[in-house]
Amino acid sequence: MGIFCCGRLQRRWAASSEQKVQGVPQRVRLRAFYSCVLAHRLFARPRYELPIEIGLSYFRYNSLNGKNRNRKPEPETRKHITCALNQISLSQIFAGRSWLIMGILNVTPDSFHDGGRFRSFDAAVEWAGAMARAGAAIIDVGGESTRPWSEPVGVDEELERVIPVIEALAGSFNLPVSVDTSKAEVARRALDAGAAMINDVTAFRGDPAMAAVAAEAGCPVCLMHMLGKPRTMQDNPSYREVIGDIADFFRRRIDFALSHGVRRENIILDPGIGFGKTVEHNLAVISRLDEFASLGRPLMVGASRKRFIGTIAAEEDTGRRLPGTISANVLALRNGASVFRVHDVAENFQALKVAAAILKSGRGGRR
Repeated sequence: MGIFCCGRLQRRWAASSEQKVQGVPQRVRLRAFYSCVLAHRLFARPRYELPIEIGLSYFRYNSLNGKNRNRKPEPETRKHITCALNQISLSQIFAGRSWLIMGILNVTPDSFHDGGRFRSFDAAVEWAGAMARAGAAIIDVGGESTRPWSEPVGVDEELERVIPVIEALAGSFNLPVSVDTSKAEVARRALDAGAAMINDVTAFRGDPAMAAVAAEAGCPVCLMHMLGKPRTMQDNPSYREVIGDIADFFRRRIDFALSHGVRRENIILDPGIGFGKTVEHNLAVISRLDEFASLGRPLMVGASRKRFIGTIAAEEDTGRRLPGTISANVLALRNGASVFRVHDVAENFQALKVAAAILKSGRGGRR
């Protein structure tokens, strides 16, 4: 594997060096090259590859000795990195797969399950690497908790939490990074830092400028259903008919996104498990996901360790809700979900891979 990667990298390096490395000192080029070799050996995923020159552009300004760690790239270099990463369509991320996993990376002090665990830069990057190796196809970086009854944070604080991590992951990893935010300024800065996708729990309702940011970048977006706001969404949520109401919401938000220049093929829909829903609502959504098929867009499910699992299983400790998470995701796969946002990548990846194989065989359901 190492010989193959090095050979491939050498060929790419030779092809791109004349155009990309003029004026870069040889020692920096060597650092970039060997750092990219290391990144490929740790995180290489044949289904999704980024040009070697991205690594050079990143390490030119973030050299291993740390001297340039706080220096911002020049505009042209930043534009090169951003464009190379953001010209990734949703179909390229799926790359022929019927499902994929989005690994959760909360760099917050107060998220409901892992709040505070990955607030330090080193811990966040290390955990992202572990998720990549375990099978994640996307890393979703969030700097603001949206758990029930949570309070919003300011733009500057959210930027301070997410931008250094996104810069590091986008410059080193061989898979796309998503930013979990409802603020246009945070999304814009995250895309500049190398993020390739926007995951907006408000479906462009939280900030009127968000749709324009997504359209300008041409990046994939996830539009989630939420009743109310995190601070109030679990205060007696009610619907006329939960599936019909969510489907109507999706149609309106898709129309809004399209009217602002977002491409239909770059839209993912998330019915928002636990976001303004009772236990019965969540169960109905998972069991009836196939009713959203007429919308023609991939469905993401974020059931990981949520409260409804604890309620059903009589388990208050979020750390003991992994079996329920896997059960929900396997059934969601059968019912039409194709993106699974999870805390525990390795366990869910294995369970979904086996379930997908069974379903594909024709003995277990619709896939």
